[in-house]
Amino acid sequence: VRGTVLRPGLEHLLASARQADVPFIVVTGGFTRMAEIVLEPYRADIHAIHGLEVDCSGPTLRVFSPWQDAHELVAKRQVLAHYQPRTALCIGDSITDLRVARDCPLVCARDRLAQYLQEEGKAFIPFETLDDVNAALAARGWWKEGADAP
Repeated sequence: VRGTVLRPGLEHLLASARQADVPFIVVTGGFTRMAEIVLEPYRADIHAIHGLEVDCSGPTLRVFSPWQDAHELVAKRQVLAHYQPRTALCIGDSITDLRVARDCPLVCARDRLAQYLQEEGKAFIPFETLDDVNAALAARGWWKEGADAP
């Protein structure tokens, strides 16, 4: 995973969030440790990373998440509820982001998530790179000091 190429614009998005004092939380349907390795150069600007964990204490590996529910191994909605933000933004691209996207007042979506939201009639901001997300948030006042961001 150390050679993983991240979506362009992450550094700028994190800088904008830091300057606006907006906590940036990564919630992945993948393994937390893998996300931590990939995001290591940016870790100081990331408030928290949540995902799958591995229990190695028994005779076999056990995959689990502190956030699992009856529907998802990583219930992103539970993570969102844990932080109790005034408002929230979901940036996603997959079916694993759909349930939390339904709960967020603002969603930036691409790929399959965009298709699912379009089919459901849920508004979203399309994006290709995280620079697109950063520009869309700037246009909506999220990065202005004192704005009503999370």
